[in-house]
Amino acid sequence: MRTYSELSGLMLGVQTYQKILRDSVRSGAYQLPDNPMDLERMHSAEATDSRELEGNYHELADRFIQWSDSVHSTTKTRRIEAFNKSIDACIQCHSSRCPGPISSIRKLYLPVSDSAS
Repeated sequence: MRTYSELSGLMLGVQTYQKILRDSVRSGAYQLPDNPMDLERMHSAEATDSRELEGNYHELADRFIQWSDSVHSTTKTRRIEAFNKSIDACIQCHSSRCPGPISSIRKLYLPVSDSAS
């Protein structure tokens, strides 16, 4: 059985939630599902390699958290943009550390033409 660091486990949970959120935004749901995770833990969770948290990691984590929050607080017509910006933040971070999941993260993007009515 594979074991994950606290941060890796959190990131897997984030990815699962992002898939659920993406589908809700795509469908034009009035009420979006609440995030079951405390995203602020991205700042304190133990990483597999502590060097992953160096440099601009915390800035990029904050950017992701802000865009994730804005998906819930913006108008329905701006949700796709906010959601895609949260995915941009994931890719920016993973481009400089732990690049493995980038191909999976890219699959989360919503086409801009998917505007919900």
